[in-house]
Amino acid sequence: MRIHNDNLGLNFLTFEIGKVPSNLLSQYYDSYKLWKDIFTETFSNIFSTDYKLYSDEFLLHKKVSTLFITNNPIGIICVSQVNLSSPIEIERSYFKNYPPNFLELLKNKYKNVFIISNLAIDPEHRKSISGKCYSTYLIGLSILNFLFSECCALITFTRNDRKTNDIVKSFGGRTLDKQIAYGIESDIMCIEPNDAISALSHLNPILKKSIINLWNKSQPSKNETKNIHWV
Repeated sequence: MRIHNDNLGLNFLTFEIGKVPSNLLSQYYDSYKLWKDIFTETFSNIFSTDYKLYSDEFLLHKKVSTLFITNNPIGIICVSQVNLSSPIEIERSYFKNYPPNFLELLKNKYKNVFIISNLAIDPEHRKSISGKCYSTYLIGLSILNFLFSECCALITFTRNDRKTNDIVKSFGGRTLDKQIAYGIESDIMCIEPNDAISALSHLNPILKKSIINLWNKSQPSKNETKNIHWV
């Protein structure tokens, strides 16, 4: 993995769906356009037809985090916190590719889970072209977001042909189950807080510094409690 620092104009913003302040609406709309463009192409390729993607699939998430170079969005990841004991939450469409018996085991072990999904990188900034793994930044930043939540585990469904499972594993993730989703090998993976903290403490120092600096820059100055100094 090629490591680089955050002096290239990188910025990280998290938008709470339905509560985006007016001064950030332009970046929020640009984030949506990036998400729509990438996933329209992805599903069109999977289904070999022109795929119509509706904004509902974007709006169902609680938050959206975006990585920018200057003001241009280059990567996005969606975030939700879900109470598995709720009969309504457990019927989210997100869980449609989870085996029913596995979902029941998950409910018995965890109450509140932090879900990351819809990871997408602008084609011109993917590692194969840019040489930089921006997916690692977005997943690492999402894990910091998870550690400040009240959730007892992070859950994600990885696309293994893009090696997302390897990135999640580097942050303390373990595979709970293997599935084929849309014809693609995928892992259902989990990270618990202690495993995430341990993995962060052993990250490449340059990568860790870049992720923490991006996180701290993204926090309002008044919110000192969310600044990271401890990994």
